[in-house]
Amino acid sequence: MSEVFLAAQIASLAVKIEEQGVIFYNALVRSTDDKPARELFTLLSKQENRHASFFKALIKSERENPNLAVYSGEFYYYVLAILTSLKNFLFDDNGSIILPLDFSRALDTGIDIEKKSIEAYTNIYNTLDKRYTNVLLDIIDEEKRHLKSLLALRKKNFPEDEKK
Repeated sequence: MSEVFLAAQIASLAVKIEEQGVIFYNALVRSTDDKPARELFTLLSKQENRHASFFKALIKSERENPNLAVYSGEFYYYVLAILTSLKNFLFDDNGSIILPLDFSRALDTGIDIEKKSIEAYTNIYNTLDKRYTNVLLDIIDEEKRHLKSLLALRKKNFPEDEKK
């Protein structure tokens, strides 16, 4: 019999990633003097915190309704790989945040994080109990807006990179 994992186990991974996103965006708020960038990073931090709350509620629901969703070991490890790569973007082996060396790299890191979040959450969405897909779809849409905002900020601040 193959390994199986519950929705709560997948959601626990997502909570950690969202909480790390909050830490990352808060660190970016403190590291820039650019007011529009600070406002964007503050908004992204708040939204990532809200996403973590959704996944925590999903964990609670799993406790009340076991087997809300059951995933194969292959799927779990696939999502784990995506979410672990996000963690490795943000934190060193000691758990300390890795701040990008400059604003351009900070934006690139945020862009990569949002892309990987969209990929992971889309895969979860495709297998999740339909009672929760509307909220997860909202999170995916919000992650897409995060990506669009970061890309626009990058284009505004580094228009010369668009020509490459």
